[in-house]
Amino acid sequence: EKMTLSIAGCELQAPAEAAAAGCGSLRELTLDMSRCKDISFVSHMWALLAEPSQVCKVRLRLDECKQFAESAQLGHALWSLTGLEDFSLNAKDTLLSEVTGLGYGLPKFTKLRSLSVDFTNCWKLVDTAPLEQAISQLGGLDSCKVLVTRTRVGDGTPVGAGLTSARLGNLALDVGYCLKLTDISKLCVGLSQMTSLCRLDLTLARTKIADLDGFELALVALSQLKDFNLDLGMTQVQKIDGLCKGLARCSALEELKLSLEATPIEDIIPLGAALAGLKSLVRLQLNIASTRVKDIQSIEKGISLLPKLAHINFQCYRSKVQQVGALKRFVLELPRPEQSHIGDFTPRQRSDRTL
Repeated sequence: EKMTLSIAGCELQAPAEAAAAGCGSLRELTLDMSRCKDISFVSHMWALLAEPSQVCKVRLRLDECKQFAESAQLGHALWSLTGLEDFSLNAKDTLLSEVTGLGYGLPKFTKLRSLSVDFTNCWKLVDTAPLEQAISQLGGLDSCKVLVTRTRVGDGTPVGAGLTSARLGNLALDVGYCLKLTDISKLCVGLSQMTSLCRLDLTLARTKIADLDGFELALVALSQLKDFNLDLGMTQVQKIDGLCKGLARCSALEELKLSLEATPIEDIIPLGAALAGLKSLVRLQLNIASTRVKDIQSIEKGISLLPKLAHINFQCYRSKVQQVGALKRFVLELPRPEQSHIGDFTPRQRSDRTL
């Protein structure tokens, strides 16, 4: 019922028919064609599956295949796998320039529940709109991961304009190091329509964004959000007021990871007020390393008002913060203080009172 076929970096000697022989009851397929020079095998593979409707999970690796430049090369027969529930495509470090084929085919996977696409370092890729629109048409999709790190995304259609799925429960979007990306307002509008989101992982590091006001609209609508990871490292963000206003309304939030590393931000007082309202928060990870932040009293006060908080990871190296004694004392009172970190300070046990 399962098959793993790896021909990474190889010259194909056997015809596709030989590889697909005996696959009549196949339900899970992992096809690794990393660094292959000829990817025509891919389109043949789908057509040769005896019972394509039985296949429910496909893992396809085409990373470093320099021949892969158009999404149509995946083959029309791929979209006949209408019983597919889990699909993963790794196309890192390829010359892929468009995702129109994916936009056409993905909606045919009406049973799809989990989708992962990785286009990291596809430097010719400019527009993900067809992919986003396809994702929003998949009514049964619960988990979605889209990695477009180090691409030219943002130079075409605004990122996130097509992401409007109201049923999606888990979304991970990585547009880090996309130097053409300056505006996430459309993304925030799309997020505000994803009212079923429980987990949101956004990497915006090293982009040209500076305005976070749209997050207020987005987060206010996400009443079921329990896990939020936002990486703003090395962006041009100077104010987080809008973000914090939205965070304050996330009453169901249990885990928060926020990185402001190497941003020009100086004032994080609004964040302290937002934290104070997150009464369900259990884990907090905050990174203000290499910033101009001096005063963290509001953070200390906000954290002290969280009854369920059990784990803290606070990083402030190369910042202007000098006093973290209050945070250390708070950590020492946690049930498992050894699982928390305040800079270089990691208590070994509750009896450790060294500050």
